[in-house]
Amino acid sequence: MITQLLLAISPLFIALIGLGLIVGLVSGRKASRWLGGFVLFLLLIPIRNEILRMLPLWLWLPVVAVLAIRGLISVLTVLFGRGIAEHAVGGLLADALSGLFRAVLWILVLPFRLIVYAIRSRA
Repeated sequence: MITQLLLAISPLFIALIGLGLIVGLVSGRKASRWLGGFVLFLLLIPIRNEILRMLPLWLWLPVVAVLAIRGLISVLTVLFGRGIAEHAVGGLLADALSGLFRAVLWILVLPFRLIVYAIRSRA
């Protein structure tokens, strides 16, 4: 489904890159990089889908998370530039990791809290 959508909008994408080249908003190197990446992405979608189908869930989740982060970095780089994109994604990852560590710590401390609660309720 996503392949069909990407194939449908690919002429628009190519036309916008061409317009950006004509107006001078995009350099030739950047335009060729975008076009090459887009074509490579279209070619690798079926392979990527098959690889992701074969992976077990415990390995699939981190792979999809890395792909999502890379996609977010790519979109933010196109919109705002590399420095801002890396800063924004770094902040998001720091918040996610701190939340993950808090959850793990809470799970580790929970049995001790239950023991203390049980002892206090008897007294």
